[in-house]
Amino acid sequence: MSQDNIFREVDEELRSDRMRAFWRRFAPYVIGAAIAVVATGCRQ
Repeated sequence: MSQDNIFREVDEELRSDRMRAFWRRFAPYVIGAAIAVVATGCRQ
């Protein structure tokens, strides 16, 4: 039972690290796209 908890915790840490790295890499593009969508919607 404790082995499962250890593996689950390690898996959660890896997933969290990967999401942080993904967000650091693509955050400017995501934010830019959101701003573009809002700006386009406001002009119409």
